[in-house]
Amino acid sequence: GAAPQANFNIVGACQNDTIQFQNQSSVPCTFSWNFMDGSPNSNQINPQHIYSSPGSYNVSLIATNPFGCIDTSYQNLIINAPPTIQAGNDTTLCLGDGIVLNASGGTTYSWQNNIVNGTQYFPSNSSYISVTGTDINGCANKDSLFILLHQLPLVNAGLDQFACFGSPLTLQGSGAVNYQWDGGITNGVPQIITVGTHLFTVTGTDTNSCIDTDTMSVVIYPNPIVNAGNDQLICAGNSVNLSGTGAQTYQWNNNITNTLSFVPLATANYTVIGTDSNGCVDEDSVTVSIEAITNVSFMAPITEGCVPLEVTFNNTSIGNPGVTTFWDFGDGENGLGNTSIDHTYNTPGCYDVQLTITTALGCIWTQTINDYICVFPNPIATFSPYPIQLSEALTNSNMNNNTMGATTYYWDFGDGSMPTSNQDPNHEFPGYPPTNYTILLTATNEHGCIDTMTQTVIVNPSLLIYIPNTFTPDGDQFNQNWLPIFSESVDPYNYELLLFDRWGETIWESHNLSVGWDGTYGLN
Repeated sequence: GAAPQANFNIVGACQNDTIQFQNQSSVPCTFSWNFMDGSPNSNQINPQHIYSSPGSYNVSLIATNPFGCIDTSYQNLIINAPPTIQAGNDTTLCLGDGIVLNASGGTTYSWQNNIVNGTQYFPSNSSYISVTGTDINGCANKDSLFILLHQLPLVNAGLDQFACFGSPLTLQGSGAVNYQWDGGITNGVPQIITVGTHLFTVTGTDTNSCIDTDTMSVVIYPNPIVNAGNDQLICAGNSVNLSGTGAQTYQWNNNITNTLSFVPLATANYTVIGTDSNGCVDEDSVTVSIEAITNVSFMAPITEGCVPLEVTFNNTSIGNPGVTTFWDFGDGENGLGNTSIDHTYNTPGCYDVQLTITTALGCIWTQTINDYICVFPNPIATFSPYPIQLSEALTNSNMNNNTMGATTYYWDFGDGSMPTSNQDPNHEFPGYPPTNYTILLTATNEHGCIDTMTQTVIVNPSLLIYIPNTFTPDGDQFNQNWLPIFSESVDPYNYELLLFDRWGETIWESHNLSVGWDGTYGLN
């Protein structure tokens, strides 16, 4: 038969690993393996073997066919020692902390729990964790480290707090050994915190250096801005009302009730404490000053008269002098005058006069005299002469007096005649020479108030009429009509001309100034 051909492959080359020997002989044979490390030969076709020591081993395979033919194959096997893998030092952690697992001694690493070498690991309890490291020869080894895991302390920042600005607060952590607050807070030390809503965090550290945090809310309310009101200047005996603002409830000293009127007996300072809805307080003070009475008085030398009436008012007040002296004259006008003041009344009536004095402390004192000044109206003089046009022949004119509000009258006719006091006089003016006369009426009422009016009457020359005594109605162009000629204008509506014969019969009549008689019988 055919001669055997011994051949094999070796898989693996590391100490203490299972080395796979793969038989590749050509024909069926019996086999004898010699691993060259003193161990018994193996007759298996594909044996496995573990080398306990590194080194170089010349492994042989003897193949024998059924005919007794033999072939031998040799391969030199290098067994490498496994690498020394370092998982790292045992460590202590706090719950929630991580550790970077970074093994050494190999080229590749496989941590349990599929952790990637060089990454951070967060354990959930105390335990060992191992890593398998493989070197460049493919040889592997293991190592592990122990992680002692401490539980975190249960840090408590305390209950949320509410306070008014200016009230010290003490923030005190618990559940650990040491405490560190943010926001500038010192544990257990009273301190003033600014107005607003704050969230403070405390970090507590226990004996294992494990830490925990907790937060608390602190609300600091602003204090109310309480206002007791402006200082008040009042007169003795007057009441005052003190009312605080800016809060909800108010407490005054001196047994004063907020908004309730009282009568101060002397100048005093009053303090109010106001409390808002958060219980925060503020205080303010007000001064109430008292001043003695100022007796206000005044007088006027003249208190009644005719329009326009000019009055001088004199201030006769006694007591504290006023910084302002205000006069109300009662007719809608006013003025300032510390000692005296003049005022003219232009409208009839009786007027209340008031003097108001304001002192340096702000006290106001007033005196009013009702109907102190009475102003009487002047009469209204008016008249009309009738007739107003006179002549040398007609010199009498009647005065139609329409004056209102007068009781006596004085007439001056301007012609040198004696005046008269008749109400509606009739006067005869001189007829010659023709001229104009100015009539003056002076009307006086019961208060002696007067008014005057003038009117002018005109004395015209007397009317002259030229009556021709002949005319020639002969048909030529000259002197055909008989017509009277007047020296001045005549009222055409009052013109009437009649001609009579010797027996008294009307032979011609005309009412037209421009129509003359042509010598015929008839009317025109």
